[in-house]
Parts: sequence; structure tokens; C-alpha cells
Amino acid sequence: MHKKILFPLFILLLFIICNSFTTKSKIGWGNRNSQLVIHFIHSVNGKPAEFNQLIYTNKAGNRYMIKELQYFVSELTLKKNNGVLLPLNIPKGIHYVDSDLPKTSTLTIPIDTEMDSCIGLTFRFGIAKEKNKSNLFKNPPNNLMSWPDQMGGGYHYMKLNLKYANKDGQLSNFNCHLGLGKANDSDTASIIDNSFGLNVTSINPIVVQTGKTTEIWLDMDIAKWFDGPYKMDMNKYDGIMDNQEAMHQFCRNGGQAFSLKTIR
Repeated sequence: MHKKILFPLFILLLFIICNSFTTKSKIGWGNRNSQLVIHFIHSVNGKPAEFNQLIYTNKAGNRYMIKELQYFVSELTLKKNNGVLLPLNIPKGIHYVDSDLPKTSTLTIPIDTEMDSCIGLTFRFGIAKEKNKSNLFKNPPNNLMSWPDQMGGGYHYMKLNLKYANKDGQLSNFNCHLGLGKANDSDTASIIDNSFGLNVTSINPIVVQTGKTTEIWLDMDIAKWFDGPYKMDMNKYDGIMDNQEAMHQFCRNGGQAFSLKTIR
């Protein structure tokens, strides 16, 4: 009689212990207490960028100062050694960086996925056409990046606001604003997606370990937007938002502007 009672109790106890172990394993797996911190930093010709100082000269001979820098990056993923991409979970899949808002220069992402060391970061500069819709953002500062409806709507990819010494030696504004383009002035239906994808490799591996914080620095060299492969002369433009050729060339240059560091 006692054996008949004890055996089911033993089975029940064994089930409880196994279930408890499984539950704890799942919790441990889903709460690794690991995080990746991406620092967005800005430079000019390899040195930290200085704002509001007329100290830079591009390859076209324009002397300029940097006033403001705002931009979106989206579709961020870590790239493993074997080429597998690990999407990073951020709100709307989009992050906004603003030189006037220091907190936007740091993006902290919880990591709850087992991963080996990674070799780099992939992302889209700007927002892909199918996602770049008006009213996506309801509140500032993001919604202040809106792009004119007559040019496709949605949001700027970047506002890089400068002052430069024009051909008469006078300080003039140069606003490098990038976003959706048009094939021609009259056809609003043929909208061009000027956003572009980047695959930035780190010299040292990116290793996310359980219970630890991993930091990386994504550096935008502002000079490269003007210096290659196209040499951009600011005297030729009165703003570039309605100039698809200019936006295309700036975006081609921007593909060379980013580098990734694991140690700063």
C-alpha cells in the first residue's frame, strides 16, 4: 500500500524537479543580461569633428564649418564570422542621431541570443522607401526630419548643415540634406530611393558575452561626404534637396564615410 502511494509521489516529485530545471534554463537563456552599446561618433579626416569653427577645407577648395548633423540609420544587424546576420532589436528598426542631443549618440541594445564573435555591423543609411512614410514619427526630434510631400514625403536621411566661404569670400549656408529623389521635376510618381546599405567590418572581433556589456564605435568621417569618389564643390549648389544628381553623388560618397572600432 505504501509502495503504491510512494511511487506516484516519486514520479510527481521528479516531474517538478525536471520542470523547475527546464524553466530556469529557459529564463537563463532569455535573460543573458548582455548588451551591445553602439556609440555614434563623428570625425573629419580621421580626427574628432569640431563644430562651429571655420577650420576645414575639402578637396574642391571650399573652407567650411560644421553647424549641425542629424541622420537616421536603420536595419542594424551584427554579422557573424560565417556571414549570418543577427538583427538588432530597436524601436521601429530605426535610430536617430543628432549632434545637438548627446543621448542620441549612444544606442544600448539588450542581447538575448547566443552568438559567436562577430566581424562587423550592417545597416542602412536613411530609411528604405517602403518604410519611409509620412507620419511614421509623431514626436520631436524625429518628426522634425520630415521630407517635403512633393518630393515623396517621409523623412530626411540626413541634415548636414554647414557654412562655407563662397567664391566671393562671404560665409554662406550649405545644407547637405538627403532623402527621397525624383527622376524629374514634374513626375512625382517616379520616386527614387537614395538610402543605401553598408557593411562595415571591424579590425578586432565583436564579442558579446553573457552578463557583460560590449561597446563599439561607429565613426562617420564627415569629410568623405565631399571628397570621394565625387569631389563636391559647394559653390555649385544652392541646396541639394531638389537635385537628384547631387544627392546620388553625395550618397555614393557617403558609402565611404563609415568605419567601425571596438576600442576607442
